[in-house]
Amino acid sequence: RESQPYGSGSIAGEIAKDSVCFSSSSGDCIENVSFIAVDKASDIANDRFGALVGLSPFNAESNPNLPSFISQSEK
Repeated sequence: RESQPYGSGSIAGEIAKDSVCFSSSSGDCIENVSFIAVDKASDIANDRFGALVGLSPFNAESNPNLPSFISQSEK
């Protein structure tokens, strides 16, 4: 189970992996992307961002079990 700060609050859930596609073309997909499958969030109602990319940490130092979305897309 992982938890981390998110905007003005925090999120918690299990680390999951899936493919992320930005269009219907299979060439626009990133395979085995790690993310937190959130099942608990607190104090985030006023935050104006979200979703898979929004929940990704900025760098590996913030959570060594969950690499940043950008670093995963560069592989």
